[in-house]
Amino acid sequence: MRQSSSLSCPNPGGYREGKPEGINTDSSSHAPDSIIHAEIGDPVIFEPYWLKYGIDMVIPPWHSISYVSSQRQISPFFEDFLIDEIISVHKIVGNAVTKDRHIVIGAGSIQLLQAALYALSVNDQSPPLNVVSSYPFYSAYPVVTNFLQSKLYEWAGDAMDFEPTSNRDGYIEIVNYPNNPDGTIRHAVVNGSGGVIHDLAYYWPQYTPITSPADHDITLFSLSKFSGHAGSRVGWAIVKDLKVAQLMSKYIMHNTIGLSRDAQARAAHIMRYVVHQYSQKGSAPYRLKTGPDNTTLMFHHACDALEHRWKELRDLVVSGSRFTLQDYPLAFCTFFGETTTAHPAFAWLKCEQDRDCEELLNSVNIRSRGAHEFGILDPQYSRISMILSLKEFTVMLSRLALLNNSSQTNCEMELTTKR
Repeated sequence: MRQSSSLSCPNPGGYREGKPEGINTDSSSHAPDSIIHAEIGDPVIFEPYWLKYGIDMVIPPWHSISYVSSQRQISPFFEDFLIDEIISVHKIVGNAVTKDRHIVIGAGSIQLLQAALYALSVNDQSPPLNVVSSYPFYSAYPVVTNFLQSKLYEWAGDAMDFEPTSNRDGYIEIVNYPNNPDGTIRHAVVNGSGGVIHDLAYYWPQYTPITSPADHDITLFSLSKFSGHAGSRVGWAIVKDLKVAQLMSKYIMHNTIGLSRDAQARAAHIMRYVVHQYSQKGSAPYRLKTGPDNTTLMFHHACDALEHRWKELRDLVVSGSRFTLQDYPLAFCTFFGETTTAHPAFAWLKCEQDRDCEELLNSVNIRSRGAHEFGILDPQYSRISMILSLKEFTVMLSRLALLNNSSQTNCEMELTTKR
């Protein structure tokens, strides 16, 4: 079945609805001793949706041969039609201001973070700048900051402990909301005039209530957490200052000569599909409980899946005393037009009876990311993914239930006997 012309991609190609032939939607089988990789944020929770409702895309071999795609953007490597779709998506969702802003395209939010660090530090008169973020901070921040051993900036740890003592004590603060790993809403905390980068990869209605459009100097988003297409490695930054956007584009040009034009075309195609879905329903709010067809809408489908998973996990946790979870306040979501709560992509799990939560989860072959990687010294916390495949999530829940209902020794023995 062909899509309507309103969905046609600006590059020639064929489009077909429905499930591709020959694809097995069932994840690999999980034996009792199999390892559940809950330590990574691989968004395969979206896969069943795209298999059922998505559209196919064909890029002919002659398309996108040139490096250059645009003559009207701040970089010739950015596709005009992708930037148009990014603006449309944010207009539909209402989660970011795009008017009078500049959009920079990169290979996921990590490359854009590096580009922003470069842009904010390259002309500073007193390098290296201190890079800080409030703990628990995303575990990649210190790694990415120090990876190139740049003379322009260096990781300086927790923003709450950082106090600039003079004008020469320059800094860049990274603010992540909803925060990875704990799902809380954060704000800049350093009292000074340093640069601020807002990482809003998870500021989408399936994860948290959209309370207002983000309006910051530099705001980062990614296709990975928007629609689940992590493998395309598409990210974008919404930037106020033209000179900063140009410096970020310069970094990306010298780093990778832009982003794959095929990836940009795929991202635009996906965004156009989502925008088309919601445009047919009118304008926001898009109620959560208005009809049986709501699961065909991407944000509604993902929100429903995450809400169900969080309910299952919370029910498990309150049935025992071994674990506790972060609580989230209710807030009015302008996208759904309802008062809702957060359903983050990760659970910040605390093991109340055990010294080391990561070690405990390892004992039943659940891989998690321990608190130390997020700047927390208390090993009783560990992060687990909520965006696993359904089969992996179900197995993980069964193993957590085993831990919750018995002593560590007993559950280890039970797992061993099942092997």
